Amino acid sequence: MKALDASLIIPGHADSESSFDSQALDFSIAYIEVAIKLKKEVKDSATFVAKMKEKFPNLRNEGVLELSAKVLTGEMPWG
Repeated sequence: MKALDASLIIPGHADSESSFDSQALDFSIAYIEVAIKLKKEVKDSATFVAKMKEKFPNLRNEGVLELSAKVLTGEMPWG
């Protein structure tokens, strides 16, 4: 994606105050890398959410984080 050098990037679950330039891609990459790491380290969604909020304190859409945490930790089935 970086190689495309896009001027407009709309990440999933972005809010209207998000950056829609290359910073959005950088943020998404960092966020996914941390989520993958935490998935291996934590056992429950509450801990996952707390650690993600420590790393990304300005997250706006907490509901998406909470749902994702439940799915990633196996507390909630998906699909």
